[in-house]
Amino acid sequence: FIRPITKGVADKFGFKLMEIISRREVIDFKVKQSCTPEELLKHIKKASYIITTSFHGTVLSILFGKQFNTIRIDPVTDSRAVELLAKLNIEECMVDLNNIVSSRIDYDCLQLELEKYVSESRNILNTYINDINYNSSI
Repeated sequence: FIRPITKGVADKFGFKLMEIISRREVIDFKVKQSCTPEELLKHIKKASYIITTSFHGTVLSILFGKQFNTIRIDPVTDSRAVELLAKLNIEECMVDLNNIVSSRIDYDCLQLELEKYVSESRNILNTYINDINYNSSI
């Protein structure tokens, strides 16, 4: 549903368009994904600009320091991305489908805030991983 819009943005800025779908498809009774996690990371790392509808696309765009837009889908689907963008004070990256704008994120200014959230996330993950390891050894 966003292909005509993303194609227009790609044409306008001279970008090569690559669509990565996150859903799995059943083809000939085999489950296929559009790409592996490793391939997804490689594509995001190489991208000039990202237009995403997903929270994970938003997070990876930020972690890789990419210019991006997250397209609004609905309040429930968007809630995590909205919260993250608000915490980082880059709410302008969340756009309506008909209003994709080339936002410019200054990642140098964002770095300290970003490092704080990455550190907090690592601590939370480590706590749960350690708890899992402790409980499995009992």
